[in-house]
Amino acid sequence: MSMYYSPPLKLRPFTTQDILEIFFGLSIIFLPFNDLPYFKGFLREIGGEGAFYPILIGLIFWLFFLLKGKKIKLPWHISFQLLLLLIVWIFISGMMNSVSLFSLETKGRSAINKFISQLLLIGIGVLASVFVYNITVNSTKVLGKVRTFVLISFLISGAFSILELAFLTGNNSATLILEFINKFIHDVTFSENENVLYEARIRSVTGEASWFGMYSSVIFPWIFSYIFTQRRYWFYFCLSAYLLLLITLTLSRTAYVITTIQILLFIFALLFAKKKSVKKSRITGISIIVCFSIVTGLIVFKDSIFAELNVFKVFGSLTSSDNLSNVARSGSQLASVKMGMDHLLFGVGLGQYGFHMHDYVPEWAKISWEIQEWMSSTPETRWAPVSNIYARLIGELGLMGLLLWVGIWLTLLKSCYIKYRNNCRLQTQNDTLGLALLISVVGVCLSGLNLDSLRFPGYWIILGLVWTYIKSDPILIFRAKIGATP
Repeated sequence: MSMYYSPPLKLRPFTTQDILEIFFGLSIIFLPFNDLPYFKGFLREIGGEGAFYPILIGLIFWLFFLLKGKKIKLPWHISFQLLLLLIVWIFISGMMNSVSLFSLETKGRSAINKFISQLLLIGIGVLASVFVYNITVNSTKVLGKVRTFVLISFLISGAFSILELAFLTGNNSATLILEFINKFIHDVTFSENENVLYEARIRSVTGEASWFGMYSSVIFPWIFSYIFTQRRYWFYFCLSAYLLLLITLTLSRTAYVITTIQILLFIFALLFAKKKSVKKSRITGISIIVCFSIVTGLIVFKDSIFAELNVFKVFGSLTSSDNLSNVARSGSQLASVKMGMDHLLFGVGLGQYGFHMHDYVPEWAKISWEIQEWMSSTPETRWAPVSNIYARLIGELGLMGLLLWVGIWLTLLKSCYIKYRNNCRLQTQNDTLGLALLISVVGVCLSGLNLDSLRFPGYWIILGLVWTYIKSDPILIFRAKIGATP
């Protein structure tokens, strides 16, 4: 045989697993697109989530494969059992509030319509998490694939933010491009500016600057983990620094707090890891110095780069009573908690906060124009948010509903930490990607302090991933080695 002869490549047959993994990957890639203007009349709020569309198509394919004989696997972890109990409790709460469900109406929507749409929303979320579990539990190098999808997602959103940076410096070409693109990726229903051009804040392809912070709470640990697993780590170091820059320019208080906590947790875990290499120790040392400098810079630097807003004041505004945004959020959250105290056992029903809030908003909060709009019953005005999933749940589902939701995430965190610790003990190197997943769970839980909607795909994707991580043998989980491919 000639030395120049190369045998033909044999391509592996395309399997149903490959098809489902494509849609799973696309759901992560499209995660930052959470303000899409499509199908809102039919799909309501979930229509704005880019991750929803590949999940929906994937679920259709999965259903077809199930009908063809593919078996469904259920993650009988305690968090899944608590999730099922939460759904049962939603029905019980709805039945106990049936009189108001069938009689109340505001902003052109009936209470029963809102209840059913929220019930469908959480149903889709549970299906999505089981879907993610069934795909990933049958896959190899799961966390490595997830990290690759996260990287692609951030490269897209990060590239878009280059246009925003140019726009903030007064570049006319960037302005024109943004005006054109924003029509396709943003819902402009409630905006006076037709093209929703943000002034002095970064939001990338997400709907708001704070939403980019929530997106970052999911992806930051994965991007940051590259620094500790790659030989050519400087590229990923620069990528992490760029992500931190974008988070800084969101001027989102919640994003600052969450990112700071995630950085400290990541570095703390690696510092006290029992299995260290000289190279990893060197990279860790560099990261500690630079991250400390970035966090210090956020506090010490007088002004943000593109706005006359003091970054220190952004941190300080977390508790400022002069900030009308704080007044609106605090007033809305307090109203929901008071609602929960009055209906401690069953709440007022899922999705029913907006129908009852006017009876609970404190007088001092009514100076906020946002509160005034949320309290209005005029059709097409903004729906009243609670801006905190925990405050919302105690108001709508009572104490039991809140405890079930918190229990889901606490049991998930505990099992994820135990699995990470065991993997570190059994493997020759630290389970860096397991740590990234664990800190993503922390980020998602903290995002609930700024988000009251169950539509956030990060909840359901992370749920499915952790169920797989807990169940999988350490050999099947991608073990991040220095120099390994993504």
